[in-house]
Amino acid sequence: MRIIFFVYFLITTSQLVAFGTEELFSTKLIGQQEAPIEVVEIVSFTCTHCAEFYQTVFPKIEENYIKTGKIRWVIKDVPIDKVSFTASMICQNAKPAAYFKFKNHLLKNQQTWFQSDQPKKYLIEIANMCSISTKHLKNSTQKRALQEKILKNWFEMKKQYHLGGTPAYIIDGEVHNYALSFEEFEKIYEKRLQQHPELAVKKRSV
Repeated sequence: MRIIFFVYFLITTSQLVAFGTEELFSTKLIGQQEAPIEVVEIVSFTCTHCAEFYQTVFPKIEENYIKTGKIRWVIKDVPIDKVSFTASMICQNAKPAAYFKFKNHLLKNQQTWFQSDQPKKYLIEIANMCSISTKHLKNSTQKRALQEKILKNWFEMKKQYHLGGTPAYIIDGEVHNYALSFEEFEKIYEKRLQQHPELAVKKRSV
């Protein structure tokens, strides 16, 4: 797992602009809101382990746990370098459908775009393809405010959950600071049900 030492835009909390109590990382939810168990995925668009998880593990989780109503999957993308910082800034205000299209494309094609000569230019092109506006990146005041806001929320999340890097998974409040295999996720889920059997999804009678 890649450890974060994010030095691109180092700002202390006291230097940040006050934004009130609003939540920057708006909820990007996959599944049913009423599902009994919540999984929060901490992901970065340039994290190779995140891309591998998305391509190999997540489809199995989606099929067996999300579509069946056993869990709800919440995504919070965070910056770990300059490029992922730009990606996070681009999609913060995107509508859910556009956000997922953007995220899915970047993780599925990560090796292609991240290793290109101009990854940031590629991000803008994909944003346009996904109908995500990038006008806020051209306004220096809005750009600076968004930069500060992203970092403030990320630093607070790291402190609250003792996060070291990406990917990370917060399963009903329990933090797992590593890339999970499908088998590991199954064991965590079953252990959670053993501790709290009331969380099991009851099968509907036909």
